[in-house]
Amino acid sequence: MRLMNPRVINFVNDYLSWRTLREVGNLSAVRMTVLIPAIGYLVLFNENVIQYLKLSPALGAYPQPNSIGARLLTIYFGLTSVALGSLLYSIFCPLAVKLYSTASIFVGSERDNLGDLGLNEMREALETWNPEKYRILAEEMQRRWDILLKNPTVSHAPSAELRKRDATLIMQAYYCALDAHYPLARLAATFSFVLGFGLLAVPSLEVFWRCIVLALGHLTNV
Repeated sequence: MRLMNPRVINFVNDYLSWRTLREVGNLSAVRMTVLIPAIGYLVLFNENVIQYLKLSPALGAYPQPNSIGARLLTIYFGLTSVALGSLLYSIFCPLAVKLYSTASIFVGSERDNLGDLGLNEMREALETWNPEKYRILAEEMQRRWDILLKNPTVSHAPSAELRKRDATLIMQAYYCALDAHYPLARLAATFSFVLGFGLLAVPSLEVFWRCIVLALGHLTNV
């Protein structure tokens, strides 16, 4: 039973890849937000902090009792939503995508250090995840080897070069497969990030708007 509609999966794979999320998920400030749900009540729900976070009356804010206002709740839930997105990214995003922004960088950094065992593991993973795509990849590699073997005068140098090309194809396909892993987690992480940053923008926009109104009021009174 599918948890997601195929059209939704295609949309997520086209626009919400792990590579897209890594620009946000790898930020130190975003990773630190995972502490917010645990310590939020010690900070945002502290009466002394509430007093400091109140808007100045000069910006149009009116004195209120020492209670949690909508602004503080918006900040708290915004940070919590970002923290959830960061947690999903940390758990589900493959390590190769976290470390390398493109397949080319992944290949260039890891190919020379990768032995036959690592390549075989990648082959097995690709064959398990997407047998049809792996079949096409395997046929292309086999075609190249057949051409090489038909020439008895060929030296070992072309053979080594062809092996390196095969490793490149396998690693590129493996990276792309990892980038498309866990579509539901990618969708949930994206939603959490968008909702969180949207909520965090509300208090800033409110302050910005009040400053504009205040400035216009001073100008009209001059």
